Amino acid sequence: MNNSQLHRIWRQRLAQLAPDGCESRLTNMVLLLVALFQARSVHLSLIARKLPVRAKKASLEKRLRRLLNNGAIRPRQWYRPIAVRLIAAASSARRLHLIIDGTRIGFGFQLLIVVVAYQGRALPLVWTWVRHRRGHSTTVKQIKLLRYVQGLIPPGVKASLVGDCEFGNALLLEQLDVWGWDYALRQPGDHLCKPYNTGRWLRLDALLPLQPGLTAWIGRVLLTKSNAYPTCLVLHWRKR
Repeated sequence: MNNSQLHRIWRQRLAQLAPDGCESRLTNMVLLLVALFQARSVHLSLIARKLPVRAKKASLEKRLRRLLNNGAIRPRQWYRPIAVRLIAAASSARRLHLIIDGTRIGFGFQLLIVVVAYQGRALPLVWTWVRHRRGHSTTVKQIKLLRYVQGLIPPGVKASLVGDCEFGNALLLEQLDVWGWDYALRQPGDHLCKPYNTGRWLRLDALLPLQPGLTAWIGRVLLTKSNAYPTCLVLHWRKR
């Protein structure tokens, strides 16, 4: 597919999604997307080389930076219609599989993102930047991001969440219970839990010896068909 075809397709799509209707911002966004696709890179220096505009590379980079720093462009507002369509497509069977993850990017920032698992791919729904050089994001920020996703899920769709040990705070688990989400969250072996069949607090690695190279995942499922106990603690042991 050549540049003119890509340009036409993206302009038609963005014209439907862009909320403010500003022609200059729409044109620059289309140029950015087409050049991003052609460059196969997120580096502005490489993207600028693919812009179909006669100008010096330094000038084209400044043009892209001005666009990305434009406060009138609100990524979440522009992206919301796409996120809604992704959720609708991924929840056709009334089940929605979500993944939350935090990734260190550099320059003292981390990226906190929620994606939907769909046909073997992880498609982004919402993301935010976390100003942390080391450590994890806060539980408040995690819940705020997931609450936004909760607002996009259609009624009657059952959501499940998978996350790393960063997302094992009890406040987050309680919020997931309130929403009725299933979850599987990796936890260190020295964390405590209270299985329903014992009623006592135990270390995770005391329930089943944690062998080198294995990790524990906390989840919840129905315990019995009679629902005598609505949920129980389930441990999944997997190789790292």
